[in-house]
Amino acid sequence: MATHIAPEIVLTRGGQIPSGISVQRRSQTGVIQGEGKAQRTRDRILQAARTVFALYGYQDATVEHVVREAGLARGSFYTYFSSKHDLFRHLAGVIDRSIAEEVVKSDALHKSNPIENLSISNQVYLAVVKRNYDLYVLVDGVASFDHTVRDARLASRQKHIDRVAKKIQQWQAMGWADPDVNAELAAALLVSMTATFSRWLYVGESHFDENEALEYLNNIWITTCNLAEPKNAKDAK
Repeated sequence: MATHIAPEIVLTRGGQIPSGISVQRRSQTGVIQGEGKAQRTRDRILQAARTVFALYGYQDATVEHVVREAGLARGSFYTYFSSKHDLFRHLAGVIDRSIAEEVVKSDALHKSNPIENLSISNQVYLAVVKRNYDLYVLVDGVASFDHTVRDARLASRQKHIDRVAKKIQQWQAMGWADPDVNAELAAALLVSMTATFSRWLYVGESHFDENEALEYLNNIWITTCNLAEPKNAKDAK
């Protein structure tokens, strides 16, 4: 049975439980008013948390560990996060932000050539997983016993599937992909397969060559959608 992790409460410098609208707003949005030093401090805490969670695991890690690793006063933590669980939620969000900022943007490249576009997107996605493999291991582990983290991961996966399904439908509309392919089903299969394979490729320390793995991955996508390059310049417009 899935359990929900009770947030760890750490008192402020004055010995009080942090409260108020500002704390709630920051917890919900993850946005800190102002830039510069505030953003650098927040990033510093997130990086420290990444180190601490990797060292101690989620269950045994504490806010005290994080602030010590970050070299900050204990009370500074609550300027940015409301609890250890809130911190972990934002740290896990690094994966989604990386996909949004890198993979989604890559979709705009070579839009006139679906196969080149696909290759770039898959290459960028694998790079995101490789760079954040420690977070994937951590998040997958916590998701096994915390339903809020699990639900967030499932929601993220569904968002990715919806994006790919839309792309397949666009390919079909352009005459580049088989119109009989069920775009939603194909997207679910391809996204799930790619996500699982990429974790195994990097987290499992496989011996396969990355370029060869990418080529095989692309070929599976191409075959599934019966994807073809534009036949002439008119198709490429």
